[in-house]
Amino acid sequence: MSIQHKKKLRIAILFHEKDRHRDLGRYDIVHVAKYWLDDGHEVINVFGTNTYVPADIAILHVDLSVVPQPYLDLAARYPMCLNKHVSDIRKCVISEQLLTRDDDYQGSVIVKSNDNSAGVPERVNNGWWSGAHLGIKQIFRKLRQQTVISRQRDYQIFDSLSQVPARIFTRRDLVVEKFLPEFDGKFYHVRCCVFLGNGVPCQMMVSPNPVVSMSNSISLTECEVHPEILARQQQLRFDYGKFDYVIHDGEVILLDANKTTGSGDLIGNPMIERFRKLRADGLLDYYDKTLSEKK
Repeated sequence: MSIQHKKKLRIAILFHEKDRHRDLGRYDIVHVAKYWLDDGHEVINVFGTNTYVPADIAILHVDLSVVPQPYLDLAARYPMCLNKHVSDIRKCVISEQLLTRDDDYQGSVIVKSNDNSAGVPERVNNGWWSGAHLGIKQIFRKLRQQTVISRQRDYQIFDSLSQVPARIFTRRDLVVEKFLPEFDGKFYHVRCCVFLGNGVPCQMMVSPNPVVSMSNSISLTECEVHPEILARQQQLRFDYGKFDYVIHDGEVILLDANKTTGSGDLIGNPMIERFRKLRADGLLDYYDKTLSEKK
């Protein structure tokens, strides 16, 4: 059901400066914004930190694992800004499954990038010199047959902690976690809670691949969001984003927390579009609730 908001809002989406000349369609927020526009609200895309554009509500949407301080300062200027408290989503901050070389752990483990999305945003958005430096590092690591993770498919699973090369534990760009999948004996499952304000739909990906992604999934279905994930959302102070999680032996395991959710190739998918409408309405609910609490 659509929310007919009496006041027409101006909604500012705060993007990284380098997104100015890119296709924003790869971000889910752009497809959610279409529903605000349909309802008569104004959506302003703000790139970089040089200009403050007044708005009723803003969404901090900087595609980096660690948000630079100037963007946080800009977000603080808005009377209401979602995700202004989410400045660092590296796994060393988010994960509760991290392992060190000396831990006494007997199960399978997985090696991932510390940065979100395998560090792709850092290579793209941190300046040409930083990107070139990271690229050169990866080339030398490949030549030396060292671990290079440039995409999610590069994640490595080991049967035990002792099998992980010692050098990995000294690298800041990688983390080692307990591998605790949701597995039914045939397929692996990952649940994706994609929320915005008070709009919190959840979907499940099913894949034969132990590292589940949208690209290797064989089905995508709606599921109930687990209450513990909503509690974790509050704990991490996320207002908008996507939490990937599993339920392993009855325990809720957060795999990833992303604040600049991608759209994938799911344009026009009926379930996904319904979820986007829920998130669009969720922002309006959030605005009204926050406004009433301030009075």
